[in-house]
Amino acid sequence: MNFTKIITLLFFVLLSLNSLSQIRDTFNHSSDQNPNYQKSKDKYTKPKTVVIPTITTVTSQNVLNQKDSTIAQNEVPVEISSTKIRLESIQRKLKVAEKNNDQLVIAATLNDLGLYYVNANKLTVALDNYQKGLNINTILKNKIGILESLYAIGGIHTLQKNDVKAEEYYVHCLNLAKELHSSEKIKLASNALSKIYARKGNYKNAFEMQLLFKQITDSLNKIETENTFIKSKYTKQQVIDSIKQDENKKAYLKSISEKQLEVDSSNKISYLIFIGLILALIFAFMFYRSYRFTKQSNQIIALQKKEAEEKKIIIEKSLKEKEILLKEIHHRVKNNLQIISSLLNLQASRAEDEELKKTMTEAKNRIASMALIHQKIYQSDNLSSIDFQSYVEQMTSSIDSTFNVAGKKINYTINTNGIVLDIDTSIPLGLIINELLTNCYKYAFTDRSSGNITIVMNETKNNEIEFHIYDDGIGFQKELQLNSLKSLGLKLVKGLTEQIKGTLKIENNNGTHFFINFKKN
Repeated sequence: MNFTKIITLLFFVLLSLNSLSQIRDTFNHSSDQNPNYQKSKDKYTKPKTVVIPTITTVTSQNVLNQKDSTIAQNEVPVEISSTKIRLESIQRKLKVAEKNNDQLVIAATLNDLGLYYVNANKLTVALDNYQKGLNINTILKNKIGILESLYAIGGIHTLQKNDVKAEEYYVHCLNLAKELHSSEKIKLASNALSKIYARKGNYKNAFEMQLLFKQITDSLNKIETENTFIKSKYTKQQVIDSIKQDENKKAYLKSISEKQLEVDSSNKISYLIFIGLILALIFAFMFYRSYRFTKQSNQIIALQKKEAEEKKIIIEKSLKEKEILLKEIHHRVKNNLQIISSLLNLQASRAEDEELKKTMTEAKNRIASMALIHQKIYQSDNLSSIDFQSYVEQMTSSIDSTFNVAGKKINYTINTNGIVLDIDTSIPLGLIINELLTNCYKYAFTDRSSGNITIVMNETKNNEIEFHIYDDGIGFQKELQLNSLKSLGLKLVKGLTEQIKGTLKIENNNGTHFFINFKKN
């Protein structure tokens, strides 16, 4: 115990000696920091009369670019950190800040760039970056940033041996540092100004700046000394607390050991046996419960699987029955339409009035086009849509056999690009095709023995279908007005186009062209 106290006493003695040494070194350093101090003091305090220039208050103005100058090897007028900064990292940081429009970060990054170029001895580029940072900080009213930029710009002008500009920025820096109570910047700016005034022969101002520098330095040294003393005192208290804590810990551990030795070994064995039995019972109960739960879960899963399979069979059977029923409905509708078509054909053959006969034939073809759709549906595996290419080919063949009584050679070009349509769109579009093809046979090739008819369907990017049917016949004699159509067939075409919510456009260009655009369902 005495040995521990001796070591502690020696530690405190060494710590006190170290603190006194630091205080002495700090004091000696502060009085010797500026070599111009004694020179300024001697010249200022001489009894002879000297014309002393007054301090001129300089206003801020735009900084002109200066030529780079080589830093003197024996003197560095300003304190600028020589930390190596990677240019790429700074530029990347600047780009991110500009993208986010973070003006505060942009200003700080420009100052980092300025520091990099100062270390690279590119003073003009450095000055430009610091000036940009100063402008942004001025707009943001960031006085801390303004202070840093002013001091750095003053340092660059000093390196460029431009004492006029250096004095201007150092004066601004000193005034702002006083406003912000920044002792460190007051110290640095006053030290720099004292050197500038000494070089200019203004020893009064140099002496005043050096007095301010010494006053701030002494104040900072006093604070540092107090902090060192407080730190040593705090360290001393920490050591004492640590020793007391170790002693308390040892005493506590000793008491615990003594209590553990008092425990009866027979009680330990009994306790362990009791715990073992309890654990065995718990494990047995958990195993039995897990087995029961697994067995019940498997039974429930098997039952659910069986019910799901039975429901699936019932649903598939029901769907198949509905599909058969739907096909039968389409088949019967087709048969009924064919019966109506046959009756109209029979009636037309007995009619003596040619106009009536012509009307009945057209009606028969319209019904036949609808019957063909129902036929296509019940013959297909897909009951919701039909292949429009096959449908149009059969329809054109049927219409040609009905209207081409003169035996003219009509060539068809049909390309629906594999488009399939539902029944709600197919029936109106089929009737439209029937009407337009009927018109082609009646009017397009009156003075010719041959002709060409083209039917094209395309799907556009806007999920629309563009239907285009045209011939190379004689075309219309005059422009058609969609709002004043007189032909029953064209009125029907217009009405069916509106039914599928489409748009109709007619052109007369080396034949008749019909364009119908509608949304795909």
